[in-house]
Amino acid sequence: MNATEVIRELAEHSLLSDREFDGVGFIDRLLLLASEFGQVRATLAAEGTLRFEASGHAPCDVPLERAKSKLRMLCARLAVLCKESGSEFILYGGEGLIREKALTAATASGSNGPPEAPTAARSTDHSWSVRLKNTTDAQEFTITAN
Repeated sequence: MNATEVIRELAEHSLLSDREFDGVGFIDRLLLLASEFGQVRATLAAEGTLRFEASGHAPCDVPLERAKSKLRMLCARLAVLCKESGSEFILYGGEGLIREKALTAATASGSNGPPEAPTAARSTDHSWSVRLKNTTDAQEFTITAN
C-alpha cells in the first residue's frame, strides 16, 4: 500500500465522523507513518477538504465536514505532544520536537483501528520535527522524521 492509500484509509477511519473523531489516534499513527515515508504535511486544500502529502507520493485529498476545525484540532494535538516532549508550547505556530515516548499507549499496542503502525517504527526510539501554523488565517502542519 502506498502513502496516499494508507493516509486516506486512516483519515476516513479516524476523522470522517464528528461523533467518532479520533484526532489523538490519528496523529499518533501519522507520526509513525512519517517515520516510514520521511515527511507528512497537512493543509486545507479547499473548504471542506484536507490535503495530506507524504514525501515522494501523490497528494491525498480527503473531504470532511468541518475540515478547518478538524485540522486545527490536529495542530493542537501536535503542539501538546511537543510540550510533553520538552519543547516550547507552540499552540498557534512554530517549530517543536516530539519524542516517541509521548505517543499514547493505544498506538504503541496497535489497537484502535487501521492502519497498523509500521513495526520498525514501534521497535526503536524515534523523534519528529514539527512545524505548524494554527491561527484563524492559516492552518497547516509538517511532520519530519529525525
